[in-house]
Amino acid sequence: MTGWRRAVDGFSETAENYAATMAPSLRTMAVAVVQRAKLQAGERILDAGTGTGIGAAASLTSGREVVGVDAAAGMLAIARTEVPGAQFVEADYTK
Repeated sequence: MTGWRRAVDGFSETAENYAATMAPSLRTMAVAVVQRAKLQAGERILDAGTGTGIGAAASLTSGREVVGVDAAAGMLAIARTEVPGAQFVEADYTK
């Protein structure tokens, strides 16, 4: 098992704890990043490394289509529950 795969598995295994402890503090930053990006209404947004979908949720306004990609299935399970308006794909985007 590679170091990258161990990291992905670790994020997947600890996803619920991450969502409860880290995600709340990151929401404010995600909103600020989306505001600075000056996204336009109706744009298609790719959130690479979406995790629990915090960035996807912040982007999902003004008729935007948001796709979040992550390799950690546990994180994506939370994202799909928390951000039903976005599409989430499990993939190794390093290849």
